Amino acid sequence: MIPSAPRAELLHVLMLPDLERADRIGEFWGYPESRTFPELLIDCEEDRTLRAVLVGMLREAESGTLTAHRANGQWVSTPALDRLKETRHVDRD
Repeated sequence: MIPSAPRAELLHVLMLPDLERADRIGEFWGYPESRTFPELLIDCEEDRTLRAVLVGMLREAESGTLTAHRANGQWVSTPALDRLKETRHVDRD
């Protein structure tokens, strides 16, 4: 699990409006010793489903209601799975 401070920052950045989010990604990219975080953010920009599922999981982790199920070989939280079903067909194990 991601520690609470980085988790909160990740959720904050993912929830920013498009242009502000792009600016923040650029700021993070400016620190070459920590490229993992901006690379994750870039992946989320390229895959809207990933972004939606990650936001849902981060919100659930904050509220303490995170539950997970396997979907297509990956662990996905229950509310996040519901959002994923909205974008593509997923069977619950």
